[in-house]
Amino acid sequence: MKIIIAGNGPAGYYAAKKIKELESSYEVSIFDPSPCGLFTKVRLPDYVAGKITSDKLILASAEKYAASGIEAHLGENLVSLDTKSKTVTSSTGKVYAYDKLLIASGASASKPDIEGACSRHVYTLRTMKDADEIIARSASAKTATVIGGGLLGLEIAYALMQRNLSVSVLEFFPYLLPRQLNQKEGLVLQKKLEAMGFKFYLDRKTEKILCSGDSLETYTNRNDIINSDMIVFSAGIKPEISLAVSGGLETGRGIKVGTGLKTSANDVYAAGDCAEINGNCCGLWIAAKDQGEAVAAIITGRKDSFDMPPYEPILKVSGVQLKEVKAEAAAQ
Repeated sequence: MKIIIAGNGPAGYYAAKKIKELESSYEVSIFDPSPCGLFTKVRLPDYVAGKITSDKLILASAEKYAASGIEAHLGENLVSLDTKSKTVTSSTGKVYAYDKLLIASGASASKPDIEGACSRHVYTLRTMKDADEIIARSASAKTATVIGGGLLGLEIAYALMQRNLSVSVLEFFPYLLPRQLNQKEGLVLQKKLEAMGFKFYLDRKTEKILCSGDSLETYTNRNDIINSDMIVFSAGIKPEISLAVSGGLETGRGIKVGTGLKTSANDVYAAGDCAEINGNCCGLWIAAKDQGEAVAAIITGRKDSFDMPPYEPILKVSGVQLKEVKAEAAAQ
């Protein structure tokens, strides 16, 4: 049985690892456009903050794949899919045949379609290259604006503060973390973070960014002009579905799958940030890992479906626990 996996994030890697554990005779090949191997995105803010070195981000090198019996094609991306011939074509022009295909292509960082979003010194944080660019700029910058006050946005802001930058956080909603907290809880969190040096512009929509030399001006719908030396967008993710689209698979925001993680094509599955499970793209590392291990069990005939459990994301800002924030708000 020949299994091809497109993508080497947690869904792809843990699927490959689990398949080999369950069926050692299966041939498993994993393709990744990046040459560095599996790295942990959840610790990128720690890397930006200077708490860890880049080697601590790498979870699986080429040697680790080989030791697990996985054929790793690092630096080789799958760009097209033919579901009739059951083949995929890579960025090198090579054609590979599969018996079963898992698309675990992940997602890219989103930027809103506004003037100036692609200006110099405007970043996102999704890859090691992104992190290195942010670190390089923070060496000379004194101020930063983070656009997006979700979990990652707050963690990015905190990381930049560890590099002695003055950071403003611009958030569309009128209080922090509306997906995790109610308004009262959000206000408690805001006060705690402001005491740590965070600056917030809440209930704001970014309308445009103007760049003048090395300086940036962020304009909002409430007539604010926020000056800074760098900007980091934390505005969610965009599922990577191009391989699925090339093969005519059914897509929405992501690649549409049901509880069996099966796509609209026979013997093609999707898992992780690129998968839209019953209308939902989860976008969490632990969810992608769970889906990868589940789809491995499905592909090898150990189970039929995956029921996604509830997840409680953690805010990784030193000294702040969301459970304590909720308890404090409830006691008021």
